[in-house]
Amino acid sequence: MKQETRSKYSFIYQFTGNPLVDGGIVALWALSGKNSPQEITTEDLRKSMDFAINVYPTWSKLRYLFTQNCLLLHPSIKNKAERYKGYLKDLIQKISNASASGNCAICGMRDSDDLVLRQQYPLTGSGDLVNYFSFFEQGLALCPACIFALQFLPFYLISNDGILFLVHSHDQKFMFDLAKEANVHIRSQRATGKKQSFYMPFSFAKNDKYELTVKLARELTSRADKPYGRVLVRMYSFMNSGQKNFLNFIDLPVDIFDFIGKSHLMGIGKNLDYFLKQLSPRIYRALIEEKNVIYYFLRLKGRELIGGWDLFELYLVTVEHMDKKRLDVLKKVGNNLYDYLKLEGFKKLRDLESVGKYQDLRIFLAKAQKEHLITELDDETDLFPESKEGIVKWRETWSILLAYIYERMHKENLKVNRNE
Repeated sequence: MKQETRSKYSFIYQFTGNPLVDGGIVALWALSGKNSPQEITTEDLRKSMDFAINVYPTWSKLRYLFTQNCLLLHPSIKNKAERYKGYLKDLIQKISNASASGNCAICGMRDSDDLVLRQQYPLTGSGDLVNYFSFFEQGLALCPACIFALQFLPFYLISNDGILFLVHSHDQKFMFDLAKEANVHIRSQRATGKKQSFYMPFSFAKNDKYELTVKLARELTSRADKPYGRVLVRMYSFMNSGQKNFLNFIDLPVDIFDFIGKSHLMGIGKNLDYFLKQLSPRIYRALIEEKNVIYYFLRLKGRELIGGWDLFELYLVTVEHMDKKRLDVLKKVGNNLYDYLKLEGFKKLRDLESVGKYQDLRIFLAKAQKEHLITELDDETDLFPESKEGIVKWRETWSILLAYIYERMHKENLKVNRNE
């Protein structure tokens, strides 16, 4: 009979692709202070266990994550902390290095130890409830290493009112930077004797996952020791309790993350902060749903380009992928229009602002052309391009021209009453 062999690796953990287990792994990574998840040792697990045992008994809102039936919270269990420590010790003793195969439903690198339910693995079905991750059946067969990692998920989650938020990304550094900040929060609460709570990096509207996601990307990119590059962030919101059991998620588009990160690298992060602050909360959802937000930058009443031209241009190039030639043409035409309007004391600016349809804009430009050089023959294609559906992008053109005019007015400190 051929003997089955299973090659082994020299590490316990690597990311699995499962958001809950990866959240636990990154929390252990931050607690250990190591350079990568692969460097986490059994001794690190013991130290993390000791820290958790000192924190969890006073953490009442763990019920949102592990339900009231877990060892730490079940009302009929005596000596909860002692029993829980024994449970974690038993798991550590069973944890082995990863291997090339295994039947664990998450990592696939070790054999499962037990069929776990949702008091150990959140959102895992039992009874009438089905699993969210990752099979529609009761319970999941997990290995001791994955079960152990799940116990440290509270050290990574964000919450501001019961609903839990979990950030997952292919960029491990992004998750690690968040885990480090959450770790500081947990340790600070422990040191000062405050009531233990989940991490909340900043204030955001009650359980608004859109605002949280955009603000978090801004916060971490502004503090990162080196640029992240293009990152996809998925934000899960969920609750795993005896009465509520739900899961939702949204993705922060790579282009939006790129826009946020580059605003910091270009030194215009404060412009982005101002832009977000000046607008209603719907801007966060619009960004995440990749709606065209060009029109959000304009404040016609105050004749203001919110956030300034540099931020606006960055958005056009990074998110809308505007062709450089088209953008150059629009800036040239905007510059010519500004000179023309300035000669008239901006009396005709209101006419441009009042444009309501494509033909109105063409008429305004034609009248201006008779008095001042505004466009050249070769500008037509870039000034009024057509979409694949044959729709002329005139409103986009109108918005960008006004944005450029407002920016020049701002630079020259010119304020003209819109009613004039």
